[in-house]
Amino acid sequence: MLRFLAGRLSVFVPTLVLASILVFGLTYMVPGDPAVLIAGDYASPERITQIRADLGLDEPFLERFWSWLTAVVHGDFGTSLFTGEPVKEAVMRALPATLQLVALSLIVALIFGGLFGLLSSLPRREGVRGFADTLSSIAVAVPNFWLGMLLMSVFALKLGWFPATGYTSVWADPVRGLQQSLLPALALGLAGGAEIAKQLSASTRSVLREDFVRTGRSKGMGPVALTVRDVLPTASIPPITTFGVLAARTVGATVAVEVVFGIPGLGSLIVKSATERDIPILQGVVLILAVVVLLTNVAVDLAYRALDPRIRL
Repeated sequence: MLRFLAGRLSVFVPTLVLASILVFGLTYMVPGDPAVLIAGDYASPERITQIRADLGLDEPFLERFWSWLTAVVHGDFGTSLFTGEPVKEAVMRALPATLQLVALSLIVALIFGGLFGLLSSLPRREGVRGFADTLSSIAVAVPNFWLGMLLMSVFALKLGWFPATGYTSVWADPVRGLQQSLLPALALGLAGGAEIAKQLSASTRSVLREDFVRTGRSKGMGPVALTVRDVLPTASIPPITTFGVLAARTVGATVAVEVVFGIPGLGSLIVKSATERDIPILQGVVLILAVVVLLTNVAVDLAYRALDPRIRL
């Protein structure tokens, strides 16, 4: 295990450095000059030049990157170009809303994927399998932002069962928090759950044909005990791969859903900072999301080993 973690760390650090280079470089390719936006439409060229010098925008690329990377290593992500607020404070204010949305959407994906994956793997249940496969295909094909607008239109605006927009922490008010988060969580989680269902269904049908399953049946094991103890742990390896990719992708997919439902999370912060050309905010948020993706990959590898001891990390 220690050797695996050391090996992962040796890959993690260079990958993170490469990601930081891409983040820093791509954000400076965004059209528009932040100095012009800050100075206003009627600012003099001298004023714009002074703002660029104050922000360090007139320095060479490598010099700017090294200064930024050194500060990030020490926990300083810079300050907003427009509000002067530290990037760390802006991210920490928006992070809870995104984490709550991502966590609930992954729970939705696991419930939906597990239920329909097992239903579609049932032997001699072609009707149930066809229904589950059809529903999963539809869920994969529908864009999450369009599904979010559809859910809002039906269940919030027409039926009035849920609030249309807003965010409340489930720790502060569990009922209100779940009411506001359920529709966006469904919009994010159903497509991922459909992918998990397809993987789990195919994997379970394959495992049911293995020799150890027939041996368990010959020993008199019931179908529930056999499925829970032997079939599911083995069949869960491919769905876990899908879940790991899904967890990383869901964080990025919150951008559209948070805008649709008016959730003040990292996705809304990305849209706002990109619109205003607030480069420090944009850099900080994207770099943190890159760290989340890398940590998710490590967690998926550890889950492999926990579910199947035959796998050597």
